[in-house]
Amino acid sequence: MKVLAFGSRTFIHHLIVNERLDQVHKNIGITELIEGEANGADIQAAAWAVSKGIKVTRCPANWDKEGKSAGMKRNMDMAMMKPDMAVGFFDGASRGSINMAIICMGKGIPLYAITMDNRLLRLPKNILELEKFLKQG
Repeated sequence: MKVLAFGSRTFIHHLIVNERLDQVHKNIGITELIEGEANGADIQAAAWAVSKGIKVTRCPANWDKEGKSAGMKRNMDMAMMKPDMAVGFFDGASRGSINMAIICMGKGIPLYAITMDNRLLRLPKNILELEKFLKQG
């Protein structure tokens, strides 16, 4: 299955990223990992996939061409690749990660959300409540 992994640049807990991606891989069999090439969770997820021999699709934001909207455009582009599910690693503050979660929810992409202290979040069903909820961590 195709999985989108994303998260906060401050999410530097590679053991949590590895553990959670191992769980997802065991349950659904990840065949491709999509990530946004940002420092933190994205790069860690890519390293995990490479170590498992899983195809990695890298989607860096084009900050020079797109300016401040590059991250949001990249997030939409990743969602348009139609991942079967997404795994998000949240610090409670990253606007980019919150944006990616909102896009996933809006497109009906199942989202597995993990906090910095390795808790699995039960996300609200209402997209209007999601941003507030994720900021609470």
